Amino acid sequence: MPGTTAVPPQREPAVFHAIRLMAPVRDLKAITREDRVARQNAVPIRGEGGRCIGVLIRERDISRDLLQEKKFQSLARSYEQEDLSLRSPQPLRDDAALREIHYRVKNNLQLVASILNLQARRAPDSACRRLLGESDHRLPLRGRAVPHRHRIG
Repeated sequence: MPGTTAVPPQREPAVFHAIRLMAPVRDLKAITREDRVARQNAVPIRGEGGRCIGVLIRERDISRDLLQEKKFQSLARSYEQEDLSLRSPQPLRDDAALREIHYRVKNNLQLVASILNLQARRAPDSACRRLLGESDHRLPLRGRAVPHRHRIG
């Protein structure tokens, strides 16, 4: 085109695509003359005979977006590395988790047994005391059996 400055296609990809296709082009990444990264939209302007006489260009500077994305990726990588260094080997974590679960189950069963014992002492009749006492006798046995059944290590 007469009167234009020679610009390499990599600097203005949307413009060159729009001229070649004679159709609007959207969202192509380009480097501006100020060395900023931008998203370009370009629409060819047709003259007489359908010939391209110019291109309407819209650019949006995305330099900050790319910088932010790089920072986020760097932060994600450092977090992953830090997270891996804090982790213990898988079998040790599983053993500790199972021991903790068994400890909590045993404590909960002992708590239930204590509540049943309190209820039995306050029960109004002997039949109710007997039923609560039978339940009370079953729970501590189960509480002692759970950790041994799934013994760890």
